[in-house]
Amino acid sequence: MAFELAKLIAAQGLVTESLVYFTKAYEISLADPLVRSGEANSVKQLSEMLMHRSCAYEALGLTEMCAKDMRLICQVDPGFRLRYYEES
Repeated sequence: MAFELAKLIAAQGLVTESLVYFTKAYEISLADPLVRSGEANSVKQLSEMLMHRSCAYEALGLTEMCAKDMRLICQVDPGFRLRYYEES
């Protein structure tokens, strides 16, 4: 729910506010047993959350935080880059 709200807020151009909700969605998802067990769809959604959050960081000029999230995506979901480029 927090992730969907964050995407809606971001779509309205409220980057700082969306960052709060992307972060909350990430924190909530870390408590999800499916994410912790590595269930594929949950990991994919976690990667998507981190990607959106990294974009918000970049838009705010927080490039180190953006890079940190990008590295985290690669750790959590090694197949993310391949999927991302296939969908593009």
